[in-house]
Amino acid sequence: MTLDNKKDIEFEVLIATMNRTSLDFLEQMFINNSVQDFSILVINQTNKEYQLISNKSNIRVINSYEKGISNSRNLAIKHAKGKVVLFADDDVVYENNFKSIILKAHKNYVNAAIISFKFIDFDGNLFRDYKKEIEHKHTSSTIGQINSVVISAKLEKIKFLFFDVNFGLGANFEIGEENLFLQDALNKGLDIRFVPKVILKHPIFSSGKDDANNKLIFARGAYCYKKYGGIGYLKITHYIYLVFIKGKISLSEFIPKLKQGFKGIKAYKELKSQIND
Repeated sequence: MTLDNKKDIEFEVLIATMNRTSLDFLEQMFINNSVQDFSILVINQTNKEYQLISNKSNIRVINSYEKGISNSRNLAIKHAKGKVVLFADDDVVYENNFKSIILKAHKNYVNAAIISFKFIDFDGNLFRDYKKEIEHKHTSSTIGQINSVVISAKLEKIKFLFFDVNFGLGANFEIGEENLFLQDALNKGLDIRFVPKVILKHPIFSSGKDDANNKLIFARGAYCYKKYGGIGYLKITHYIYLVFIKGKISLSEFIPKLKQGFKGIKAYKELKSQIND
């Protein structure tokens, strides 16, 4: 029986990618698994010259002419069919038991809307320093450790949520989209959990880790203001201070970097003003 013939799709992987004309990239993502065992929705941001077609019953494809990771995630939520869904990028490699880990977690936490997990780099090192290594309920202070590729969710509970299209790769401000999404979920009273199980590998480099990059500091300024309002000025100042303490910028760079953050706040305020007009 093909997955399409099943009345209900138990689990679905929602993949964001760009300019694909072949499904071959899935083989690497699922090298420890069998692609045919999974229901997959691919959002391929592209143009008319690069069309992705699926002839697989378990793989659906939407070719989108919008740009930005948040647009891709929103389109995936809109068209998803799985009871439990997992957000994905095209450069991850899944562990062979990742599906069972996710479904077991959602069975154990039946009221949870969203459950996050851990992931490692290709050298086997944890991708980040998780502040708590035990299962726990996320709060505003812990959702910052969550990357989008380890966000799983019960579709019925999140289908009214959206990623802010002004944030994330390909947008005006290239960070923070998953954190803002999760904060919105918390604000709406949704239960978010953490289960300390590794479900995938991811390349060690992440644009979000390039702390001293001017473009990302600009984006972080906007993110701080979006999330905290006027306190965002203090938040971005504290962030630049931490970057300095880590030795990633010199003392002479402190003020120029801070100005980049303030420029981001100004840009976001102007954008918000245009939207409200």
